[in-house]
Amino acid sequence: MKKKLLTLSLLVISSTSLGKANDSWITQALGLHRLPQALQKKKGPVIVAIIDTGADISYQDLKSRLWTNPGENGFDVSGHSKATNGIDDDGNGKIDDVHGWNFISDTPRFEDTHGHGTHVLGIIDQVLSTSHTQPSEVQFMILKYYDTKLDPARTLQLTVEAVEYAVRNGAHIINYSGGGLSPNPAERQAIKRAEAAGVLLVAAAGNDGMSTDIRGYYPASYPFSNILAVGGITSNLRRVPSSNFGLHSVSLSAPGDKIESLLPNGKKGEMTGTSQATAYATGIAAILLSQRKDLQKPKDLIHHLLTTAQTKKSLEEESLSGGIINLTRASAMRTHRELADDLPATNYNPATEELMFNLGQGYLDTEAQTQDKPLTLRGR
Repeated sequence: MKKKLLTLSLLVISSTSLGKANDSWITQALGLHRLPQALQKKKGPVIVAIIDTGADISYQDLKSRLWTNPGENGFDVSGHSKATNGIDDDGNGKIDDVHGWNFISDTPRFEDTHGHGTHVLGIIDQVLSTSHTQPSEVQFMILKYYDTKLDPARTLQLTVEAVEYAVRNGAHIINYSGGGLSPNPAERQAIKRAEAAGVLLVAAAGNDGMSTDIRGYYPASYPFSNILAVGGITSNLRRVPSSNFGLHSVSLSAPGDKIESLLPNGKKGEMTGTSQATAYATGIAAILLSQRKDLQKPKDLIHHLLTTAQTKKSLEEESLSGGIINLTRASAMRTHRELADDLPATNYNPATEELMFNLGQGYLDTEAQTQDKPLTLRGR
């Protein structure tokens, strides 16, 4: 299996939050700004499920945005808190799953011992904070599925379980910053069920530096109408060399090079990869979903994001949109036409549709370099 490189530089900071997006090129490229009060705001919060390595929720910004499972909130008939009573109050098979679930330990404790999940979550929070999106408008469901000690078969099984949990428990968006070169029938079916339930999957295009029009990267390359496949760009608005690309298989691009965000234990650091680009796209998608009643269907939201992307000559051969996801343009365009139910998936790739299914190897984002020693992420 080909490795993909992900560099992570760690340094201690005194602040407990990064707050707003901290690079001017990122803010400009994505069109991040404070949005006016929506006239047709979605009723209730947008729930974003982050399927990753867990999260360090000691950061107040992240903690304030946590989704709370209504079935595990409040008090039981004995007067005990449902959050800690050791009872599966909502009958979903998970005891005390108040803010999410750790599918590895089968507990509600999703501490992040690696850092990838916290980094991704921090990026999404930066986007929301920059646009002044309130915690009551967008909330995080934390689903931990990955650990370096797991074999690929187990990791893939937990991926499927996490997707199914997100769908059953009301997630509107799933951020999945992982993937692999081989499709899998169980994973495919889980995402197909997410499509049927109206759940948007924002997926990393992958870090192989290859055309996924020729060979797919999964789950981003499954031919479903609810998948937004995201590639990465550098500060000069060109494709990150390691980012996958494809006129038919990658939807659009977002910043993915030397991205600074939160890490566990009061630290911050940089990561490079389509994982980071995916997080930016998830943040913008969540904002639009919270603001626009006419964009509640994944295919409508994806179409809107593609048609309002900021096109660039340097990116015209890299994705279907040929551009960068842009909040200013997407929020300013008020007209929208409903799409036909039989519209093909935006990332449909006939070259990969006939591939034989197999388990494959897969990975999260892959080799992470800290100041002390390299840490390799694999498994799908």
